[in-house]
Amino acid sequence: VLYRSESVDGTPIAVSGWIAVPHRSMPDEGYPILAFAHGTTGMADHCAPTRRSSPAATIALLDRFLDRGFVVAATDYEGLGTPGQHLYIIGPSEAHGVLDSARAARSFGGGSSKVVLFGHSQGGHAVIIANELASSYSPDLQLVGTIGSGSAVFDDARSAFDSLKDSDYKGYLVMKAVAQNAAYGDKESPLSLWLTPYGIEAAQALNTICVGELPSTFAPLHSSALFVAGAPKPMPNLGYDRASIPGLKAGASPLLLIHGREDRQIPASTIAPWVERSCARGQKIYLKWFNTGHRVPYIDPDGVADVLVDWIGDRLAGRSAPSSCASVPRP
Repeated sequence: VLYRSESVDGTPIAVSGWIAVPHRSMPDEGYPILAFAHGTTGMADHCAPTRRSSPAATIALLDRFLDRGFVVAATDYEGLGTPGQHLYIIGPSEAHGVLDSARAARSFGGGSSKVVLFGHSQGGHAVIIANELASSYSPDLQLVGTIGSGSAVFDDARSAFDSLKDSDYKGYLVMKAVAQNAAYGDKESPLSLWLTPYGIEAAQALNTICVGELPSTFAPLHSSALFVAGAPKPMPNLGYDRASIPGLKAGASPLLLIHGREDRQIPASTIAPWVERSCARGQKIYLKWFNTGHRVPYIDPDGVADVLVDWIGDRLAGRSAPSSCASVPRP
């Protein structure tokens, strides 16, 4: 589908995605909706899941959700496969894409007003921000639960930068610099807040590569060659991109976080402290660890499905959500 959404400045845009409908009779109130947000695929149009993959390969546990009677919506996000720049890890852009995909599922797929958000990696970041914006952006949707897997949660741009700048995944930071520039413009967020002239030139590779080529493209490059001293520098009038920092306020629904103890992209050591700070701000969070790496629901689908199906079933039934806030488990 192509569906209507909004960019960060409220401009109407078209976003591409999938809608999958279960093979069962539609309940009188409509199918419950599972809105899925995918992990990082790249920034070029051909990296959009609907252009290079399949629903079953992209949407974690798709068959399980369809068997349970969900209509499933999966966004490509703004600018992936559609005109404009993909606004990678720009919170409002991702959140709008996710929430409007659920609205599209109501229009095209017979979805009800009850919605569960589920995102992996970049998508985990997207659904957490979507949960926080839902009350104001999409009050017509009844969010009953939000699930993040391998979620890209950091307290600020500095901690994200420090975690990734010397890793094989420093290319993610180059993507963020390009996206922030596209979202806020050369005046507020010039590429020079993040990238050296050499880094700006290297960023051109993002127009042709997808995530599989990201490590081989950027990992060999030294961080001091890519990034300016003191990066990321705050935007002149907006400071850091606080709209893209998850966990600064409580969202509309309880949160389930699943994370791999061996995750190298979003280090497990960052998760429990983030959960504690988010709990202190009023967010109810249940944290569940798995003995996997980053791609938790794809590596251990059976174990993850057992946890998710029970948790979602309880949310749809109106039961109180469990919480790890009193004693956050460490990996």
